[in-house]
Amino acid sequence: FGEVAQRWSEIIKPRIEDTTFANYRKVMNKHVLPAFGNTPIADITSLDIETFISKLKVGSKTKLNILTPFRLVIKFGKKHGIIHSNPFADVDPIKSSKSRPAGVLSLDEIRCFVEVLDDFWKPLFILLFFTGVRIGEAAGLKWKRVDLVNSVVQIRKTIVYVSGTYVYKKPK
Repeated sequence: FGEVAQRWSEIIKPRIEDTTFANYRKVMNKHVLPAFGNTPIADITSLDIETFISKLKVGSKTKLNILTPFRLVIKFGKKHGIIHSNPFADVDPIKSSKSRPAGVLSLDEIRCFVEVLDDFWKPLFILLFFTGVRIGEAAGLKWKRVDLVNSVVQIRKTIVYVSGTYVYKKPK
């Protein structure tokens, strides 16, 4: 599996955003390769994958993030005839959490948090909490894109960390 994952990563790296590639590499190195790196890719079964998923002590969103590059490597292997079937075809989908996800603050918790902030930081955190703007998008925001009269904020750029430096990019 590890050798196929290496070949896949060399091919997809120029096709995807640097930040996406870095995230794929991080979850592959932390979760997938320790479990499957030395396993022949043809020997990986849907039972192996479901067992792996059941042992992940993370939320459903993180599980999906971990499984994305894993699934793509398996798909790559099938596409190029390295394996004849895709074991992910028989893996049950990840069910999302019905309750409030861990780490999500209630309105009362947000109010308490904002009340203790220094006045300098309050506008930033109010923007983040109530708009869904990502921190990189807030960092890339220019005053000319803020219309306080009409309560409109235009997100045109985001700041991301790529190869040791911060750069402006188009937001998602």
